[in-house]
Amino acid sequence: MGNLCSGQPPNNANGQPAGQPAGPVGSKPAAARKEPGPMDVIEQALTDAQRELDKNRGRDFNDTYKVSKLVGHGAFAKVMICSHKDTHEKYAVKTVQKNAEEPAKQREGAFLLAGDPLVEWALTGGAPRVRRAGILKEIAIMRLLCDHPNTIKLYEVYEDKESYHLILELCSGGELFDQIIAKGHFSEKDASEKMHCLLDFIAYAHSKHIIHRDLKPENILLSDKTPHAVLKVIDFGTSDFCLEGQRLSQKFGTPYYVAPEVLKKDYDKSADIWSAGVIMFILLCGYPPFGGKTDAKILQRVQAGQYSFDGKEWEVVTEAAKDMISRMLVMDLGKRATAKELLQHRWFQVAATAPAAALGAHMVKRLRAFAGMSRMKRLALVVLARTLTDNDVKRLRFEKMMQS
Repeated sequence: MGNLCSGQPPNNANGQPAGQPAGPVGSKPAAARKEPGPMDVIEQALTDAQRELDKNRGRDFNDTYKVSKLVGHGAFAKVMICSHKDTHEKYAVKTVQKNAEEPAKQREGAFLLAGDPLVEWALTGGAPRVRRAGILKEIAIMRLLCDHPNTIKLYEVYEDKESYHLILELCSGGELFDQIIAKGHFSEKDASEKMHCLLDFIAYAHSKHIIHRDLKPENILLSDKTPHAVLKVIDFGTSDFCLEGQRLSQKFGTPYYVAPEVLKKDYDKSADIWSAGVIMFILLCGYPPFGGKTDAKILQRVQAGQYSFDGKEWEVVTEAAKDMISRMLVMDLGKRATAKELLQHRWFQVAATAPAAALGAHMVKRLRAFAGMSRMKRLALVVLARTLTDNDVKRLRFEKMMQS
C-alpha cells in the first residue's frame, strides 16, 4: 500500500506518480539544482532593493501619505508619523536627506545620525556618505530579515531629488527602557523574555550573514503599549553583510555598547553579542558595565574590558544570569558565545521558574537616570552635527591628531 497520509498519488510500475508519462528508457535524472551561496543571496537582495527603490523613484511621497507628527530627528534624517491617504493606516516614515551639495558636512552628520557614536569618530573621514548604495544596502538587509518577528517591518520606499523615504511599521510602545521606567518595576523573568527575543533576532541575522553594528536600547522599540507588546529591532543604517571568516574594519557603534575589537577596527558578527551583553547587564542593574563621565573614559574602560558584579544590586541577581553575561562580555572572540549557543543557556530556564520578584525600585531609578543622560547626549550630538562648519571639522581633526 502507498502512504495514505502523504497526500501523494500512488506510483506506477516505473516508480513514477500515476497519471504522469514515463520518461524515456535510460534517461538520466535531472541534475540537482545548485543551492545559492551567501554571496548569491546578498547580490539578489541588493538587486531586488534597486528594483524596489526604482519603482517609486520620482513619485511624490506626499501624494500618498500625510505626515502628522515628528517623533525623532538627527542631523540628516527625521522620523515622523504618517498615514496613508486612502486607507488611513498609520506608519512611521524615515526620511533621509541626500544633501549632495554638501558632501563633507553630509558625511559627518550622517555618521552621527546613524549610531550617535563619538564625535571624533565622525571626524576621522572614514564615515560613509548617505549615498544611494547605503540606502540600497539598508533596504536589502531589512528585506532579508523581514521574516523575523522582531525586525521592524519595511513597507515601501520612495526617492525624490532631496530625500529617501522609508515607510516603516509604527511602534507606538516607545523605547524598551522607557516602558520599564513607566512600569516602575522589572524582574529577572522580564529581562530573560526580552533577552531571548533579542538573541533570537541576532541569531537569525547572523545566520543571514548580517551584523547590526549598533545594538543599543534606543534601537529596541516595542510594538505597542500593551503587556504583550512585541520587541522590535530598528535602524539598519549602519548594518552590513559579514560572511563567515570575514573581518570588518569600519568604526560604528555607540560608546557604552561598542565592542572593544570594533575600536581596533578588526571585528566580525560577534561584536553584536558584546552589545547584547551590555544591554543585559543594564537590564539587571540599571547602569552600564563600562561607565565614565566622558566618552573617552567610557571607551578606555571598554578597551580594558573589566567589569564586576559588585554591589548590593547584584545580590538579588541569579548566578545563572551573571554566568551568561560573562559568556558575552568576553575579550577573546574565540571564547565569546554565539547567539545560538546563548539561547540554550540555563538562565532562561532559571529565570522562567524563579519568583517574579522585582529587581528593586532602585534599579528603575538608576535606569531612569541613565536613560535621561543618554537622551541628553543624543540631543547634544545632533545639535553639534547640525552646527559644525567645515572649519570646525578641520580644527577638531587637527586637535585629535595632536592628542593621539
